[in-house]
Amino acid sequence: LPLILQINEQILSDRRRLWTLRHRIAIGIRLDALERLWLVVLAKRYEVDRDDLDALLERVDTIPPSLALAQSAAETGWGTSRFAHEGNALFGQRIFGGKGGLVPHRRDKGKTFKVRAFEDLIEGVKAYAHNLNTFAAYEEFRRAREALREAGLPLIGSELAKTLENYSERREAYIDTIQLIIRANALGMFDKA
Repeated sequence: LPLILQINEQILSDRRRLWTLRHRIAIGIRLDALERLWLVVLAKRYEVDRDDLDALLERVDTIPPSLALAQSAAETGWGTSRFAHEGNALFGQRIFGGKGGLVPHRRDKGKTFKVRAFEDLIEGVKAYAHNLNTFAAYEEFRRAREALREAGLPLIGSELAKTLENYSERREAYIDTIQLIIRANALGMFDKA
């Protein structure tokens, strides 16, 4: 919980600054060189066109803590997995090719993926949030989150979990598992943290 809250605070800081700059642009105030550079760097990090501030705002947003906690629990067997212990990998993010990562002991024949490993836990949580905020497979997640924002509603992990069928090969069964973990462990209370 402290890790996802820390990452969310970093994201919220960027989001607030982005809102401020977007407002200044809308009322005709020219941004200085450092502000323009910051927007370029942020757009590159979130993989959008630097001039598309609406698309950037859709991506620069927080992850409901209940969702992160439930996914971490599901992906690591409540922190008991080899991936969590050896690779600080709390979210089962796969990588294909390249060096690094942990090879699953029971990986199906013909499969080449590894589980991404991290130097420390906070880097793994940061990568997880970045993954949800940028990867094409989670566009529905981002749209649903933005719709909640526009409606003035809180970001609720169990609701947004419905959009994550691409997160796991288990698809709908995975969503059911995540929602069950949230509900059975009353993790929804952390969405207000």
